Amino acid sequence: MATILDQLTQDVTDENTAIASLIQLLNNISAQLQAAGTDPVKLKALDDTINAEKAAIVAAVTANTPQSPVITSLLPTNGPVGSTVIINGKGFGNTQSSSKISFNGVDAGLATDWNDTAITVAVPGGATTGPVKVVSNVGGASNTDQIFTVPDVVVAAPVAPTPTPTPTA
Repeated sequence: MATILDQLTQDVTDENTAIASLIQLLNNISAQLQAAGTDPVKLKALDDTINAEKAAIVAAVTANTPQSPVITSLLPTNGPVGSTVIINGKGFGNTQSSSKISFNGVDAGLATDWNDTAITVAVPGGATTGPVKVVSNVGGASNTDQIFTVPDVVVAAPVAPTPTPTPTA
């Protein structure tokens, strides 16, 4: 007899197929319960089988469910526009593909390096102090509790030239 996990994962390519497989599975369990009757040994064996299969299904679904990316640190945590930042964490995916990085809502564009646990990217023009966020094409949006500080740019006022005194005779 095929296991419950085998039945659920065999040719399951869409939600409707998964639902049909679950209905068939429930019908099979119902038939097995009727066959077991009130025999405590058969009922206990069936219960053990169902619990083992349920644990296997939960483990398989959990292992195959994408997790949201998590940013654990920024190196450095501050710098001017154009400076390089390494975003450390997990769940970013192995390549950038269509994933995006933003500094306080400003898109950083393409990263210079990208893997599942670290991203190297330049602080984009227009960025201001605020959260860094990764939106992964694998698992959605990251946490936003890692703050990058962009120092204020101080523009000095032009200094008027000092007039040269005219010598007097």
